[in-house]
Amino acid sequence: METKFNIENLKSRLQWLEARQKLVASNVANANTPGYKSRDLRPFSAEVLNNLVPLRVTNVAHIGLGTPFADDSARKVGAFETVPDRNNIGLEDQMTRLADIQIDYQTATSLYTKSLGIIKTAIGRR
Repeated sequence: METKFNIENLKSRLQWLEARQKLVASNVANANTPGYKSRDLRPFSAEVLNNLVPLRVTNVAHIGLGTPFADDSARKVGAFETVPDRNNIGLEDQMTRLADIQIDYQTATSLYTKSLGIIKTAIGRR
């Protein structure tokens, strides 16, 4: 299997995670605002994810190449009921999103740091 690694993809992922964290934090801040509707970003581009490690079926018995976000049901905004003030913010849901963002951010920064270390080693600066 051919592996492609692109630092620009990691930078894009980090920027997406930052923007998503700001939206989720805004949701939490407006949890008591009447009529406020929960907001979230669309999932990170499946095309960008597929560029990191391109997959191909080499045997008909292999699992298909569906996109990682083909079923969006687990990430639906407004999965909780709307409360009497017509606000659909579920704090438990928002906290779960923040935890997911934190884990994804730590993973991406770790990969970014390691990739820079590899580049430094390759040019003899380490």
